[in-house]
Amino acid sequence: MQMRADWFRAQEIEAHQPGVVLIEHAEMLLDGRVPSSLNEKTRAAEMLISGLRRAIGAQQVVVDRVAFELSQKAAQRFSEEHKARTKRIKDAIVELHAANQAEISLRHSIDALGYSQQLPCTRFEYPDAGSFDPFDITGGYVPAWHADIADYLMTAEERDAIKQRIDTAARRKKVATLTA
Repeated sequence: MQMRADWFRAQEIEAHQPGVVLIEHAEMLLDGRVPSSLNEKTRAAEMLISGLRRAIGAQQVVVDRVAFELSQKAAQRFSEEHKARTKRIKDAIVELHAANQAEISLRHSIDALGYSQQLPCTRFEYPDAGSFDPFDITGGYVPAWHADIADYLMTAEERDAIKQRIDTAARRKKVATLTA
C-alpha cells in the first residue's frame, strides 16, 4: 500500500511540478540511493543489451559463413577463366623476354660486324624489376612470379607426370647407390 501511495504522491507532484520529481531522483542518486524502479530498468536494459550483443554475434557468424560460401562458389565459377587470362600474362612475359633477347642479339650482331652502333637500346625493362627473364633465378621477382604462375596453371595430369619423374629419378639414384 505504501508503494502505491508513494506512486500517487510522485504523480501528483509531477503533474503540478514536473521538475521536482527529477530533482528528487537526482538527489537520491547523489546520496547513493538508487530508486528500485531505476535498478529494475537498469537490469532490464543490461539484459536486453547482453541479448542483443549475442544476437548480433550469431548474425555475424551467419553472414561470415554465407560470404565465405559465396566467395568459394565465385572462385570455382571463374577459376578456368582466371587461369586462361593468367596464362596470357605468363605467355606475354615469356614473349617479352624473347623479344628483348632478340633486340640485344641484333645489336650485338651489328657490333660483331664491326659497325658502330647507331641504334638505340630499346629493350623493355621495368624499374625495380630488372630484366624480364622468367628463367633467371637471380633476376628479381619475375622468375619467382613465373614459377608461382606456372604452378598455378599446372593441370593435375602435369603434376602427376612431374611426381612420377621425381619418383623415378629417386629410385634410379637409389639403385645406382646400391650397385656402385
